[in-house]
Amino acid sequence: MPVTGLRERSSPSTRMLESHVAYAATRLFASLPLATVVNRRVLVLHGGLSSNIRLRALHSLPRHQFLSVLRPPVQMDEKGQVSPKFRDWKQLMAVLWSDPTPKAGESDNLARGGGCCFGPDVTLSVLRHHNLSLLIRSHECVPRGFVYQHGNHGPHCFFCLKLLCSWEQPRCVCALGF
Repeated sequence: MPVTGLRERSSPSTRMLESHVAYAATRLFASLPLATVVNRRVLVLHGGLSSNIRLRALHSLPRHQFLSVLRPPVQMDEKGQVSPKFRDWKQLMAVLWSDPTPKAGESDNLARGGGCCFGPDVTLSVLRHHNLSLLIRSHECVPRGFVYQHGNHGPHCFFCLKLLCSWEQPRCVCALGF
């Protein structure tokens, strides 16, 4: 079985140092942007979309409050309304864990346990809402390192160097010529 995480590589003598390294890595990831817009035309993110993604909300999301997406916040506030923190968490889960599907609409992403599966109509709607023309994501291994999803609006560019796949995985780099 392949060794995939920090915990599997650790030994009792190095656990304290590794916990500090893991905490520092968690803080570092929490400081990185969730999405980037290139040249006001291309949206680049890790996972994917949902129909309620708003870039302004992602930009102002208090990432330091979400050191782990595995612990969702309380869903309802004291007034019985969806809490703002839960709404932020749902946006975070969407951009980290969502996957494209050829079917229109969106549905729960049962394979990942978070985010959603979003169709070409969702991709087009979000791009139009933000006046963008392209979505680039890099969430999963794809054969040959690159695949177009959702027509010409959603290329998937796989460039992770260390992710273990069941096949010898090519990587790619997207070169955008404007």
